[in-house]
Amino acid sequence: MSIIFNFILCLVLTIIIEGIVIFIKYNRWDYVYYSFLCNILTNPMLNLLLYLLVWELGLEIYLPALIMLEIIVVIVEAYIYKILCKFSKKEALKLSILLNISSYLTGVFIFMFKR
Repeated sequence: MSIIFNFILCLVLTIIIEGIVIFIKYNRWDYVYYSFLCNILTNPMLNLLLYLLVWELGLEIYLPALIMLEIIVVIVEAYIYKILCKFSKKEALKLSILLNISSYLTGVFIFMFKR
C-alpha cells in the first residue's frame, strides 16, 4: 500500500471514530463537525511529521516522536474545542484526550490485524 493511502486511511478512521465518540458524548452534530475540522487540521500533519522523523532519524525515534506529537495535537485540539464548543479549558482538554485515545487505540487494534 502506498503512503498516501495509509495517510488517507488513518485520517478517515480518525474522523469516524472521534466523530462517533463525540456524538455519543454530546449528541450534537455541530460538535461532530468541529471534530472533523480538528482532524483535518491535525491528523495529516501528525502523520507526515512522524513519517519524516522516522525516515530521517530511524525507527527508534518513532515512540518518542509519537508521544510528543500526540501531546501537541491534544493541546491544539483542546484549544479549538474550547473556542468552538465554548468549553472550559478542563472540559476541552478532557475531551481532546478522550477522542485521541479512542482513535489511537482503535488504529492500533485495526493495524495489528492488517499485517
